[in-house]
Formats: sequence, C-alpha cells, structure tokens
Amino acid sequence: MMELDPVFVCVSSILHSRSYICARSRDIYTIVRARSIVRTRLRNAFEEGHGFYSAAGNSAVGQSANLWSQSAVGQSAAGNSAVELLFSLYDLLICGAARGVLICHSLEANLMLCFLLCVWFSIAIMALASTLASASDPSQLQDFCVAVKDSKSAVFVNGKFCNDPKLATANDFFYSGLLTPRNTSNPVGSTVTPVNVMQIPGLNTLGVSLARIDFAPYGLNPPHTHPRGTEILVVLEGTLYVGFVTSNPDNRLFTKVLYPGDVFVFPQGLIHFQFNQGKTNAVALAGLSSQNPGVITIANAVFGSNPKISDDVLAKAFQVDKKVVDHLQAQFWWPNN
Repeated sequence: MMELDPVFVCVSSILHSRSYICARSRDIYTIVRARSIVRTRLRNAFEEGHGFYSAAGNSAVGQSANLWSQSAVGQSAAGNSAVELLFSLYDLLICGAARGVLICHSLEANLMLCFLLCVWFSIAIMALASTLASASDPSQLQDFCVAVKDSKSAVFVNGKFCNDPKLATANDFFYSGLLTPRNTSNPVGSTVTPVNVMQIPGLNTLGVSLARIDFAPYGLNPPHTHPRGTEILVVLEGTLYVGFVTSNPDNRLFTKVLYPGDVFVFPQGLIHFQFNQGKTNAVALAGLSSQNPGVITIANAVFGSNPKISDDVLAKAFQVDKKVVDHLQAQFWWPNN
C-alpha cells in the first residue's frame, strides 16, 4: 500500500496517464508554478468523475479539490502570510482527503465507512474555507452601534430597519427641489443640502447619497471630514478652490481650482474643503459612498463641542494662549449643513 509522504503532495495527472505532479508543500516556487496545472486537473477530475485511489473517495476528494481551486483563499498568493495560508489549505485539502481514502484502504473498511470519513474531511475543509473567506465586519452607517444586551429591547441598529417591501411606493425613492438655490447669508457663506437616507428612505442599505452645495461670493464650505464616505464633487456654476489633506505623518495637501464641469474626489475620512474664489455665486453637487456619510466640521467639533473641551487641552494642542482658546470657544460656529 502506497503511503502519503508528509513532505510531498502528489496529485494524479488525470490526463489519462500515470504520471504525477509532485510539489514540495513548502517550496514557494514549485507550488506557484504547479498551482494552475493542479487546479485545472483537479477541476477536470471533479467534472469528469475521475477519482484518487478509490471510488469511495471520488466525491470527497473531487469536491475538496474543487473547493480549494475556487476559494478566495486558494486564489490569493499575495504576501508571505497569504502564501503560507495557501500552503496550509493545500496540504489540508489534498493530503487530508487522500489520507482519509488511504486509511480506508489500509483498514479494509467497508464502503460506507470510507465515504463517511471522506465526507468528514470535506465538511471540515468547507467550514474552514468559508470562515476564512467571509470573516469581515459590515461597514458602519453611524458613529457607533452599542450592543444591546437584552435582545427583546434591541431597537437601535447599524442603519435603519427595513419597511415591508409590499408597502413601498415610488415616493420612497424620490426627492424634489434640488435645483432650488439655497440661502447662503451666513458667516461661512455656504449651505449644504443633503439628500441621504433621511430624505429618501429608499436609499437604506444602498450605500450612496447626494448633496447640493451653494456658495455666496467668497463663500467657504469649511474644512470637514466624512467619516463614513468618499466624496466626488462636480462644479455646476462658478469657480471653486478645493483640496484635502492626507493623514499623519505626511499631512500632504492636494489642491485644485475647479470650473464648471470639473470633478474632484475627496477620499473617505480625510479633511477637505471647498472655497468660492469668484465674485459670483457657485454651485456644486457631491456624491457620497454612503447612505449616511456623516460630517465633522473641524472648527465646530474642536471649538464648539458640547460640553466644551478643556482650554488647557486646546491651548497646548494649538500652542496658543488660553485666552485665544476661550475667545474661539465663545464664538457661534455656524452649521452649514
């Protein structure tokens, strides 16, 4: 009886010959070079009904091999950790299932015992592969989602509850009036009109929203961030000076002057701004990659928080006198959205 070498993984060529493709399970070059050939032949083996070593192992080995070849983990070879994970799954899939069949042969067990043993290997592999492929959290749709200990009172969710689809109407997916100019007579000279899930209930779970931004001459949409969405902005009227700053430690500034028809992207979470540097009004539309992208206006959050941040903290952070901080905290920070 042929024994399976723990250092080698040998797979029948399945091309109606008796040759074998053998690859050291820790030899990166050999594994990568043989991987595509092995995967193709294993898939063919599963589709054509051929098997390894015994008829009892046909289904288990073929399905395991097919799972390995199609899984997200099997198709990933990026980075050393991914390669090591690939090797582990490779050994588990081929060696595990094949050993199951060999054990059956060596013990001369009945057909049902062989079948159950191979099925056990397949189920274990499927569970492992599916867990590795789907282990991720959903993107957040609000600032936080505190878990409710009592399931009977679980009311707050990450997003919004879904209404009965049978009760939906066209108005659930409709909003009117976005072409109407907004009042920009405020300290910053701009007004943001959001069109998100609060205005269009049908946006729930769809991951997109929209906003109109009106600017008075020399109006500013102050530096702010969208913690849950990337923004893409198109200028409809006027001339805007826009920009964003990258994260620490570079804090690199990217800026551009935009004219009607120009488009600019602000990556998710980065501080950005838009300034109307013209003598006429300006209008822009912004698309965002969340039904509720959120907005944190930097000045409002730092100097207009409720309750106030300690002036000791802000004086040290901004390296200014406490009187300057007290003066800034005494101002009314206009919410333009």
